[in-house]
Amino acid sequence: MLDEHDSTVPIIFDEPTTALDVTTQIEVLSTIKEAVRARGVSAIYITHDLAVVAQVADRIMVLRHGDLVEEGDARTLLDNPQEEYTRKLLAVRSLREDKKQATENAHVLEIKNIFARYPRADQDVLTDISMEIPKGKTVAVVGESGSGKSTLAKQTTKIVNAIQQEEVAVVLPMDGYHYTRARLDAFEDPEAAHARRGAHWTFDAEAFVQKVEEIARNADSVTHAPTFDHGEGDPVEGGVCIEPHHSIVFVEGLYLLLDIEPWKRLRAVFDEAWYIDVDIDEAMRRLFRRQTRNGDPPGTLGGG
Repeated sequence: MLDEHDSTVPIIFDEPTTALDVTTQIEVLSTIKEAVRARGVSAIYITHDLAVVAQVADRIMVLRHGDLVEEGDARTLLDNPQEEYTRKLLAVRSLREDKKQATENAHVLEIKNIFARYPRADQDVLTDISMEIPKGKTVAVVGESGSGKSTLAKQTTKIVNAIQQEEVAVVLPMDGYHYTRARLDAFEDPEAAHARRGAHWTFDAEAFVQKVEEIARNADSVTHAPTFDHGEGDPVEGGVCIEPHHSIVFVEGLYLLLDIEPWKRLRAVFDEAWYIDVDIDEAMRRLFRRQTRNGDPPGTLGGG
């Protein structure tokens, strides 16, 4: 009888992602990799899709008519195939990717030279930012508190909608998933919870991740998400509405690339991430101005 916990028995995956859409493929591959790591077992992937091979395999065996054509380390074989048949397989993959890229490039919206400044501030928050936004992509905007990521997402959304003369872009802020102050009061150590507000464990991370996953899966549905009122210091339910006509969704927040559960599930959703860098002293000055303007104690952390 096969023991499912026996790490000496390899798991065989036969065409595990065939006929699945791209988002579901990513979810399946992520689940498989997690299961293999957690169990400490070997896995054999049987597939015709070299894109899958490139993501999951450590070694590759290329077969034709039941015979072994070539075998080797995955990265080496993909970068430098020795056999003609392998090169032909990779050439087909390259052609498909070139066609896909050409299609995507036909729908890129390019924005150049964004500047932004807070009211009554003496320095720009954003300086000469340029970017390209591929249609149908989910973009994560990441950065430290005070880096300007919320400003970038909002200003880009405003510019995109002005150019298109309709509301095609929308921002989903992680800030809306702060636990309420009342919820923090119920923590085992409420004083520490309030003092550390903005740390990753002071957010309803599971609800936020599920909302991002829902948006990625159901582009034709209407969904609502909370925003955060910095004046009141609490989330506002239903503060943002994401509808089918929103072809660009900017998801912005501090912990979008955090490598712990449940945050790390977001990596399977995002097509690309924009990291906003900022000098730490400048970030602290911005946070101090924000907190004193909102009446927060200067030591309070911000997660947005």
